[in-house]
Amino acid sequence: MVDLPAIGPLLYKLNVNRVVVSTMAAGHVYADKAWLHGERLRQKLAGDLRRGARFASVRFVTGRPRPGGNPR
Repeated sequence: MVDLPAIGPLLYKLNVNRVVVSTMAAGHVYADKAWLHGERLRQKLAGDLRRGARFASVRFVTGRPRPGGNPR
């Protein structure tokens, strides 16, 4: 679904936002829960919300190549 033009970006934005990223980071990513805040969080979100970022995230998590074959 993430590959669909209208639905993909919407689903990704629902899952990648300040609240969700902060909660996940505090819950199971960083040992110091306070490390990802302020400027670090802004930089993290800027990378996560770049055009096409949803494709890399989904491919990494699922291990599935992009539609049409070549995983590059």
